[in-house]
Amino acid sequence: MTPISNCRICKNELYGVWKLLDAPYGDLFQDKIDIAKSIPLNTLALARCKNCQLLQLSDPTDIDLQYRKYLYFTKNTNQLAEFYSDISDRLIGQYKLNSKSQVLDIGSNDGTFLKNFLDKKFMVIGIDPSTPACEHAASIGVPSINEYFTKDLIEKHSFRNESFSLISINYTLANIPNISEFIQNISLLMNEKTILSIVTGYHPDQFAINMFDYIGHDHLSYFTIQDFVQLAKLHALKILDVTRYEHKGGSIHIVLAKQENSYLPRGSVLQNIQREMWSEVGSDLPIFKMVENLTRSKTILKRFLVSNKNSKICGIGASISTSHLINEFQISGFLRFIYDDDIRKTGKFSPFYGIEVKSLSTLLEFDPNVVVILAWQHTNKLMNRLIEIGYRGLLVVPLPEFRIYYLEE
Repeated sequence: MTPISNCRICKNELYGVWKLLDAPYGDLFQDKIDIAKSIPLNTLALARCKNCQLLQLSDPTDIDLQYRKYLYFTKNTNQLAEFYSDISDRLIGQYKLNSKSQVLDIGSNDGTFLKNFLDKKFMVIGIDPSTPACEHAASIGVPSINEYFTKDLIEKHSFRNESFSLISINYTLANIPNISEFIQNISLLMNEKTILSIVTGYHPDQFAINMFDYIGHDHLSYFTIQDFVQLAKLHALKILDVTRYEHKGGSIHIVLAKQENSYLPRGSVLQNIQREMWSEVGSDLPIFKMVENLTRSKTILKRFLVSNKNSKICGIGASISTSHLINEFQISGFLRFIYDDDIRKTGKFSPFYGIEVKSLSTLLEFDPNVVVILAWQHTNKLMNRLIEIGYRGLLVVPLPEFRIYYLEE
């Protein structure tokens, strides 16, 4: 695909920041090894807008290929359901929402977020392009439209005639090719009382802990709070609240509304904007520092794996981010299997490399000497899981810095 030349927010010119290794679309796990190995590599590179400083991928991606049969389910991400429950309770209390309120969730996935409102008798509706996710949402009673959110969809479903008290976008905005058009379409559904809630990854915090594997073809943009200031100006919105969370290595929750909305911005807005000014989040230096750290961890990990090449080695974690870690660190040849608790991944083969995914409960059948925690953000949970199933041996954690543990009786 031809690299984009204009920013996804302000349409100004981009410049290159970091070219990663070409990589497969990380979630395209396949039932057959030959099909998995036929998954192509695609350009993966970061660029920054010379004007508004939005960090983004320099190349477009095949959205439909990634999302129509998306294997990812919200409910399978560690503690995400609890996080969404806390967010929903906070929105209900802070903005006086009640069961007469109608909630629209764009990028609703398996319905986990909306279920919190449905259980409180709210009227809810989700929109998501993933057919498997929408089918699961329906199974738990969450009505979902299995389409992309577009202006045509708004007209098709007469959404202009609806009155939404809350519109939510959870970990979806980063996946949108044309952010300004997307927000403009959302504003068509907002009145003076509508609250717009956006949860997304916060790359300054993620990159500070070397969380490079959040960079993938599904995440087209990497936001700061200043980016939302720009979006608010462009679309006649105001920011009511900003909250930073540790979830997913660093996340932010932004609450916006029309200018005529009666709620006033909370103190957190100016505080967080000021914090970004002090920390110079628009600089490329933190990225260069992260790349140095990653190079060091990659070198140490590969040296360790080479020295243990006669051992039985496997990895834990079958996901988009672990696909990118395997690719960028070039360690596929050392991993006999990948183990995971997600039954939707077990029995499949990883994109491009064709590594078989097995149920974590069967790990001892392989009797490994070395286990690499690919899903390193969940190290504590996975370490406890390994102890639970009886694994005893070397445990390697590649990031945020290389570590070795030995699990014993």
